[in-house]
Amino acid sequence: MIDYAGQFAKDFEQIRNSIQKPNILVLGPTGSGKSTLVNLVFGSRVAESGAGYPVTRGINTYRHQLINLFDSEGYESGQENQSRYRELIFDFIGNRSSMEERIHLVWYCLSLPAARFTDLDAEFLNGFRERKLPAALMLTQVDSSTEENAAEMKAAVISQMPGQEIFETTTDETLKAQLGFVDKIIDWSVEHLPESLHEALLSAVAEGLERKYDAGRKSVMKHAALAATIGAAPIPMADSPALIANQVTMVAHLASIWDLPKLDAMASSGLASTAVSYVGRGLAGNLVKIIPGVGTWLGGTINATVAAAVTTAMGLAVNTLCRNYVQASLEGRKPALESFFNAASLEALVKSYYKKGEF
Repeated sequence: MIDYAGQFAKDFEQIRNSIQKPNILVLGPTGSGKSTLVNLVFGSRVAESGAGYPVTRGINTYRHQLINLFDSEGYESGQENQSRYRELIFDFIGNRSSMEERIHLVWYCLSLPAARFTDLDAEFLNGFRERKLPAALMLTQVDSSTEENAAEMKAAVISQMPGQEIFETTTDETLKAQLGFVDKIIDWSVEHLPESLHEALLSAVAEGLERKYDAGRKSVMKHAALAATIGAAPIPMADSPALIANQVTMVAHLASIWDLPKLDAMASSGLASTAVSYVGRGLAGNLVKIIPGVGTWLGGTINATVAAAVTTAMGLAVNTLCRNYVQASLEGRKPALESFFNAASLEALVKSYYKKGEF
């Protein structure tokens, strides 16, 4: 008898321990809204990780299970202060050369109502370009400014920095929905990160649902391919436990992508009963092997196909439930996990995906 909840917890922990984390440097002048931006993109996932600690003079790190954020002290006015700040930032970047340590992205913040685009700002952004370090300019607090001011600021930036990526950010919920900047920042960040770091970033951010869904679908396809390999074994029913174990691992991977570690309840109840039922029926294809004239190879092929199809249907069902649950949470509905993840909901979706052949 498989300990589904135990295997889920073990797989989830292994996935999280092996995940490669991106390093993001957040900087800008004092009062530029760096912390507010971080909370907007990552929500409580990073805010709840506690106080940061210094990694070098003037820079703190916030180490989350999924991401490392480096928050620089804000720079003050004055040539001496700015020169010291510039030296601090570029020395810090230059001293981190390995893949695990190096800075992967920069979010450069400027408060739209309080700042103008200065020579120092241009020097920083040009310095990042020279070092081939992706950097986005974040114009914060746009709700406290005017459209004309925003247009002037962006024009000033583009005149000196053609092609510079600029995002307007705000805590105003109405304007936030209109701008859609959180998903845009997530999209830009994913596109400028090595592929090996995509999953960690997507797991860490609060939104980016379509990106998360695509990542979940890719994971499902990998586990479906493994299911096909397992399902090609010539021994009738002997591969059932291995297939179910693969599906539990798949759910753990999806739970990691959607940052839902409490899905172990489903792994021990709804997932288990539905998996046993569907995999059991799918493995009935092994009976073809004993029919004269069909042959072992054909039986294995049919079984592999069924095993992959069942696993795919289950994975897509779980991925959809994860998206629905996270969407409800973002809308403030505070849903109970069990109201989304239960045997009835899961089985209905598995049947639907399996019947439609949406693989």
